[in-house]
Amino acid sequence: MVFIVGSMRRRARICGFLSIVTWRGGLVYLSYNAMPGWAADLPFQYLVNALAQVTSGDSIARFAAAEMTLRQLSAVGVPALNISPIFSRELTRQHRRLPPSYFAHEYLAGAWQPRYVTEVRAELATIDLQPIGSATFADNFDSFVLRNAQRAALAEIENDDLRELTRDYMLLQRFRRDVFSRDPTGLSESEQRRALLRRRFALMRPESAVTYSMPTAAGTLRFDTPCARSLVAALARSPQALGKLGQPASDVVANALALTAAEIIRPVSNNDTPVSALNAALAELDSEAIPLPFCALRGGTALTLEAALHRYLRGRGPLPKRLRPWRDFLARATAGPSVAAR
Repeated sequence: MVFIVGSMRRRARICGFLSIVTWRGGLVYLSYNAMPGWAADLPFQYLVNALAQVTSGDSIARFAAAEMTLRQLSAVGVPALNISPIFSRELTRQHRRLPPSYFAHEYLAGAWQPRYVTEVRAELATIDLQPIGSATFADNFDSFVLRNAQRAALAEIENDDLRELTRDYMLLQRFRRDVFSRDPTGLSESEQRRALLRRRFALMRPESAVTYSMPTAAGTLRFDTPCARSLVAALARSPQALGKLGQPASDVVANALALTAAEIIRPVSNNDTPVSALNAALAELDSEAIPLPFCALRGGTALTLEAALHRYLRGRGPLPKRLRPWRDFLARATAGPSVAAR
């Protein structure tokens, strides 16, 4: 479930609903704009919302009118706007990455309010939901995203919630994807390893497009090892369980975690599912005004397509040479259920 951050009354109603439907061991997924990452954008959002309130039309028209005023203000020098990442990265561009509907939806909501992780955890604690991790896989590993000195400083903070709050300050966290549970059952390290080895994984890009490194807030995470390359080569042939790849269990798990954090591989369903009808529907609904750059894969997951690849698949442009391996990769990944999966 996606947690919409709104008024106190609305949040109370959502918590009431979750308290009823979440059983022991159940999972709740909460996504929300987080502080302190949005601190520099708060003045921008407040001003654009205030300007939109005195204009007429639907939300998109009102945002467009407010944006015009903001551009005029920026031209004469308004430091509070110029330090806003959203304003400087998106609204000052001639060609935006996001449609106008996104900006109206995101910034004209009356109860728009980024939250600190401690605030959200305190609310969920009232209905006995405990934080168990992040849906952003890399964020579950301090060694992937924090420097040694930062990890040492965090270790001095005993309270779990305060430690997570301080971690968000280190990462300048803008968006959290938290997973909560009621009375979760923990797994030992050996049980976790066995569960991972049983899990089926799939490659999320052509083997030739794999780079064995990942940029993080702590620097570049590198995992160019013989085991990592062996895993990628095996999964390029077909999705399969990690335990069947013929590598030492400890090496497989360590390298698979790094590859998963970099979104090179993903855990997928044990059985393939036909996705041609879903992808055809996405293509039919896709348009320049409302782009849907998504492709469902037969293992029960999906990809967000790079712009040039998206245009090619929708018949709107040529396929660049560097993206040609994707044609065969997507053909295999979206084909009907494999014999092995059946």
